[in-house]
Amino acid sequence: MNTVNNHRSESAVKQRYSTAAKAPEAALCCPVEYNKDLLKIIPQEVIEKDYGCGDPSRYLKRDAQPWQTVAGIEFRSVTVEAFKGKQGDCLKLNQSAVYRGPFREVLDDDGHRLRRGERVAVCDKTFQLYSQPPYAEHFEFIEPRVPVKPEDVKPWDRSRAHLRHLRETKGMDYDASTAPSQCCDGGSCC
Repeated sequence: MNTVNNHRSESAVKQRYSTAAKAPEAALCCPVEYNKDLLKIIPQEVIEKDYGCGDPSRYLKRDAQPWQTVAGIEFRSVTVEAFKGKQGDCLKLNQSAVYRGPFREVLDDDGHRLRRGERVAVCDKTFQLYSQPPYAEHFEFIEPRVPVKPEDVKPWDRSRAHLRHLRETKGMDYDASTAPSQCCDGGSCC
């Protein structure tokens, strides 16, 4: 690669966007017409200055053709959907989440590695986030059998990423036995 051309391209992009980070620049605004109802939750000052930077959760649309090319760098209109929900403290409430798939494993924005079918210990903040759209359809959620008392709530130990053992959710002395239940289809069970 030609480092001189790379440096020129990088300089051109920095120069073009550096002032836009401080004040709105109409020439950089995306030429896509957005549904105004979808933008209501975004603060006006962000809408006025945002040029697509951030941590989007999913891409809804990416134009096939660039709307501008600067020093060989193509700029395309992209529509993304982002979600709030990561605010607050991480508290240990003995909750678990089981990733259903479709992928063998995923890595979320906080660095949680989730493997399909594994019962993973999560803090309450992550548990609440995963239980909302668009994440909820990809998880099973397991609350502890006995809720953690408010006076027993502890901060989440971030260094302890692990699978949640059944005893942590059910209780260390849990030893219940029940009679078999009827199959939900009224037929014989396997």
